Amino acid sequence: MDYTSILRFLYSQFFVTPKYPERSCKGQVYIVTGANVGLGLEASRHLVRLGADKVILACRNLEKGEAAVKDIEESTERIGVAEVWSLDLSAFDSVKEFAKKVDTLPRIDAIIENAGMSFGTPLSDRMQADSTRYQYHEVQPVRG
Repeated sequence: MDYTSILRFLYSQFFVTPKYPERSCKGQVYIVTGANVGLGLEASRHLVRLGADKVILACRNLEKGEAAVKDIEESTERIGVAEVWSLDLSAFDSVKEFAKKVDTLPRIDAIIENAGMSFGTPLSDRMQADSTRYQYHEVQPVRG
């Protein structure tokens, strides 16, 4: 990698502002994992602001998720659009329960898989005993 590429990258990261999303999301349903902070929170806020019918914040910690919903509602002045559903991607039972709830939705237009993984404790301690393989994100159709 040459210096020009590095300088171009740094310039794009610090001095270029992406265009603010304007396309309507009216009538659409979204799921955002890891939506209580950071990029997931901001993506959820944009979707609510752009008129989505429902934005589901899939969070491990419901208390933090509820705080995120309150923050989104205050900043967008749209009440009842964002809601929190429990999802812990390291617990297979949680994933199965979340999937059952998702099946009750009339439609899903997009899933933003933003959830991160914490490495503070060994993976084997976080995974359930019956889950022997690594769980990972995959891009695939939502429904067959």
